Amino acid sequence: MIADINLQAADNAAALISKRLPNAKTIVFKADVAVEKDVKDMVDAAVARFGRLDIMFNNAGEMTFPKAAIILSFVL
Repeated sequence: MIADINLQAADNAAALISKRLPNAKTIVFKADVAVEKDVKDMVDAAVARFGRLDIMFNNAGEMTFPKAAIILSFVL
C-alpha cells in the first residue's frame, strides 16, 4: 500500500513500483497521517486487501538537517 495526502504522488509511486516489479501488489490510498481516522481507514483497507498487516513505515514529513550538520559535511 502506498498512502499519501497527495493522491497523484501515490499513483506515481505505485506506477514506478509496478514498472520495476511487475508481480508486486500495490494499492494506493489517500491519507493524512496526522489524522487518526485516515490512519485507521488506511490500516483497515490494507487488511481488507491483503488479509493482514505485517509492517507499517511512516516516511511523512519534511527532512531537514541542522545548519551545523550541513557545515560539517563540507568540512569533512
